Amino acid sequence: MAEDILEKKANGIKWVSRGIVIKVVVQLIVTAALARLLTPAEFGVMALARTVLQFGSYIGNAGINRAMVQKKELTKEDRMTACSLSVLLGVVSCLVMFLAAPFAGLFYEDGTIASLICVTSISYFFAALAMPDKGMLQRRLSFRYIVPADVLSYVFGYACTTVFLAWRGFGVWSLAAGTVAQNVLLWLVQRLCCRERPGLGWNKDSARQLMRFGGGVTLISMFEYLGGNLDVIVSGKIWSESVVGLYTKVSQLVTLPIEYISNALTAPVFPAMCAAKDLNALREEYISDFLLVCIVEFSICIGMALSAEELISVVLGQQWMAGVGVFSVCCIAHAFNYSNTVIGITLEAMGRLKVKLVLQWTQIAVLMGCIYIFRDLGVWGIAWAVLIAHAYKFFGLQLVIGRFLKWTAHEIGLLVSSLSYVVVVQSVFQLIASVVIRIWSLPVLAALIFHVVLGAAALAVVCIFFPTKWIRKFVPMTKILKTFLHR
Repeated sequence: MAEDILEKKANGIKWVSRGIVIKVVVQLIVTAALARLLTPAEFGVMALARTVLQFGSYIGNAGINRAMVQKKELTKEDRMTACSLSVLLGVVSCLVMFLAAPFAGLFYEDGTIASLICVTSISYFFAALAMPDKGMLQRRLSFRYIVPADVLSYVFGYACTTVFLAWRGFGVWSLAAGTVAQNVLLWLVQRLCCRERPGLGWNKDSARQLMRFGGGVTLISMFEYLGGNLDVIVSGKIWSESVVGLYTKVSQLVTLPIEYISNALTAPVFPAMCAAKDLNALREEYISDFLLVCIVEFSICIGMALSAEELISVVLGQQWMAGVGVFSVCCIAHAFNYSNTVIGITLEAMGRLKVKLVLQWTQIAVLMGCIYIFRDLGVWGIAWAVLIAHAYKFFGLQLVIGRFLKWTAHEIGLLVSSLSYVVVVQSVFQLIASVVIRIWSLPVLAALIFHVVLGAAALAVVCIFFPTKWIRKFVPMTKILKTFLHR
């Protein structure tokens, strides 16, 4: 059983990673193009609109797909009810955004934001319709269908639409049109990939069960989003749209690679944890997934933080160089943030949603307190506040999950030492790269490539050549790579 789960997870990672390679390449091209076609102020306006829009996406989703995966027995009535709920929630999400748009415009004192919210919210109706199909595909670990749908919708929906319209001078509206096109195309492709056609129907018990779990997941996601975007909301009230655009753009550059990589590593985790038969199986699953994600995320984020100048210069251009320092701080903050994903998924699989929600509330309180304390430092203050808040949640979640999984002091020591080993090795390799770059006076692009090469070498050292005891036991990289590379 354990071998079967490992193979399915590796296959899931393989398919998602294939999609990631395409999406990262395309998104780097899109990011570079838009950074030169649009101004920081236009990015700032859309960033402020998205602080409101994201809540509409949570309403439209409502965790229906995750509830379908988590449910032990999924009947035809459950599937029909999920389809009906998706239509209802899609309509509700659009209506809520239309009602919220004028208030957002007044709050930020910009009528364009209200119009952007109204137009972009149309996409959430189609995103909601796609949830039941996605839930069935996730439940079967059918990532060979999920990934192509995601890639096609991004490349031909968002990327092509946005760049073309930005090139034709539509400004910030190109971003809104791209979002709508992406979600419409995603719904169509997932509808074609999912062979089941349960139709519409309603069962009160099914609706209650789906919404009980899905609603809890959605509520937590809303607070997680608020905790992750309070910095943008505050920036929009304090500073100009150009400053907000600079901050959000460098922050998005951090999440560009690690969000996709995190999705690739964690996409098969939730179904695998839900399939765990007992506490011991769940503990081993958690350790394996958590170590793998932390190793990769911290390695990438440390590498980006220590190559910030080269990365921003190559991808965004010289007009964004003022964000180099903030970018480095955001890298470390998001290392903690995305490593939290496995802990959160474990709590969901165990049904411990209230604990996760309480920790999210306290994280928001910590973030608000730090923003107030560091308010005189400007954008730097917000970056440091975000880092402290994400680190707090990381260690807080670790303590909670340790209690539920019954950690021993020895196991905690092995976990901490393994993560510390990864951080030290990656930092040493990146510092060596910086020294060599300065001695040889390498061009910017060559310097960035050199950082990437040494970062990959450091990752190979900690995972393959000289792993710690726990990394060798719970992250069988050779076996994962064998399945990953097998056609």
